Amino acid sequence: RRLGERWAIDGMWVTWDVGRRDTRPLRQRRHRLETLFGRVVDLSVSGAGIVAPTDDRFRVGSTLLIEAEGCRGTVAIHQIVETGVEGLTRYGV
Repeated sequence: RRLGERWAIDGMWVTWDVGRRDTRPLRQRRHRLETLFGRVVDLSVSGAGIVAPTDDRFRVGSTLLIEAEGCRGTVAIHQIVETGVEGLTRYGV
């Protein structure tokens, strides 16, 4: 259950390691593990909504290593919602 109000956020981006080795050619790699970018669309004291590329391996309960503005942590996916835009999904964490 959500604690407090959820506030719309604009311009905050996060990265998360998807837990698999990046197999792209060396010149295209930035990290040892494959990294996805997501845009935070809303935020509350207990969670956030993040729009990111769809990944069929993500399920409710999946945990991800996340980084936002230099801070790292772990989040669990609690909700997965289609956005209506092909290739993008809203993840409630």
